[in-house]
Amino acid sequence: MTNLLRLLKLLFSLPSFVCNATQIENSRNNRYRTRLARFLGVVVLPLLFLASLDVQAGNLWLTGHDMDFHCSGGSGCTTYGIAVDFVRQDAPDKTLPILVLDEGSQVVAGMARPAATASNTVEGAGVAFPTVVVNPTSAAFATTVISVSNYSAIVIASDSTCGGCDNSAASITAINARTADLHAFFTAGGGILYNSGAARRDTYYASVPIAAPAVSVSGPFTVTAAGLALGMTDAEANCCATHNSFTLPAAGSPLVVAETDGAGFAETMFVSGGTIIGGEFGGSSAIPVPTLSEWALLLLVTLMLLVGVAFVRRLRYGPPAS
Repeated sequence: MTNLLRLLKLLFSLPSFVCNATQIENSRNNRYRTRLARFLGVVVLPLLFLASLDVQAGNLWLTGHDMDFHCSGGSGCTTYGIAVDFVRQDAPDKTLPILVLDEGSQVVAGMARPAATASNTVEGAGVAFPTVVVNPTSAAFATTVISVSNYSAIVIASDSTCGGCDNSAASITAINARTADLHAFFTAGGGILYNSGAARRDTYYASVPIAAPAVSVSGPFTVTAAGLALGMTDAEANCCATHNSFTLPAAGSPLVVAETDGAGFAETMFVSGGTIIGGEFGGSSAIPVPTLSEWALLLLVTLMLLVGVAFVRRLRYGPPAS
């Protein structure tokens, strides 16, 4: 953000230079000043508008619950359905399928439960969520295109250390190797749902677009006002064993706590429609990402520098011959 502020300072100082130089020109340069004004209006002002835009990111859901495991057996499916539906909502095309990263079948089996599909607001309540399953340890995953042109969201299966969940340490390694692709997907508006990292929590959440350190867990669990607003309940929060929590987000973080554990740590957190501002995400837990605003600023400053150089040359050598 500091670099962007410097660019903005330079950007707004250059027009002042041009205007001051214009005031000392004689009437022979009126035509050139008119051309310059037209250039500023047609090219620079639209770029300035682009530079002012923020980039809308996707939805994020982080939980220590192994919702996929328990819902595949019929427990906690209402919250699971809420989470799956939630992460699709801010995608450029939320009707696209969900990319499921799962070595087994628990994620999809849970999604198919009636209590989960009841929360489907895209295809309709009771309709199955559309999915494409890819095993993260397979050769196919390394070449899978992770794009909002193909998928509305990504759901990652819980780690096997939960005591029966699907994904192994090899899956974590493969997923973390594609962290840049996951961040780009999220930045473009795609949603991501992370289930339980359990005993491998330190590496399972390494690809999360916003820093969210995981910690050990203790019950019971309490749904916050934000979680209640999404449809979560204390009864489902305490339905089943869970395996990790998270440190509370810092002040200004875009992460919202939906559920706390017995020690006051965050058990479930979410981000709704995160915003990338000048290359940083939301609040204090910022990550560097390329944005339209940043590129527009760079192009704008370059163009203004070229205009300044051209204008100084005209002052020295006179306007173009008529």
